[in-house]
Amino acid sequence: MIGAVAICTASLGCQPEQDGESTRELSLGISPAAANPTPKESPTPKEHPTPATGEAPGTSDEGPIKKPLYPRGKTYKAEIDWDAASAYKPKLDASTLSTEDHDKLSKAQMPVLLPSDNALLEKVTHYSVREHGYSASLAPQGHHIYVAGIRTVHEYPQIELDKAGDKLLEQPYRISRTHQIVTLSFSRFGVGYTIDVECAKPMDDTRCTEDGYIEKLYESLALLDTRGGTP
Repeated sequence: MIGAVAICTASLGCQPEQDGESTRELSLGISPAAANPTPKESPTPKEHPTPATGEAPGTSDEGPIKKPLYPRGKTYKAEIDWDAASAYKPKLDASTLSTEDHDKLSKAQMPVLLPSDNALLEKVTHYSVREHGYSASLAPQGHHIYVAGIRTVHEYPQIELDKAGDKLLEQPYRISRTHQIVTLSFSRFGVGYTIDVECAKPMDDTRCTEDGYIEKLYESLALLDTRGGTP
């Protein structure tokens, strides 16, 4: 800033910081006022009036937002084939569970399938029973297992499956992977079941990188005698 002031004083004849007119200003015929004019105030920009509709300036009414259309299906409680459940084997001995856990699962309104491996059942952290389903959370070392049954059916009759979809339905179960969680889903007794396996090291643990482990869990499922639930 000092250099800029010095240039202004030497070449433009700016007013020095003293009373009276300088010799250079008079020799150039420039008055102190002309040499140091008062800056003019910038005009205040005009304000645009706010539209009466309350819209911000520059916006326009483009009509209502159109939401994408999704197929409307129907949801209902599936009818359970209790005869098929009664004939199913293997059965899980009720003594495998604590009295408290067995009483809780007996309130399920659907057949309860659980792994028959006693070592796994000892790792159960929580059982849950809801109006239309149940679930079991198991936490063996290095991975987590979640077994669930759901009696609610979501049906979309207007959606037609292609040949690949029809082929999937013919399979006894379906395996998928989402966010590194392996899921095996299947239907039995007219209702749906899922098994989820989540590994602490999903990229290295063969229980998650391969299908064999979750398939063995599926094959080990046994039916717990819980006919106490209301059909």
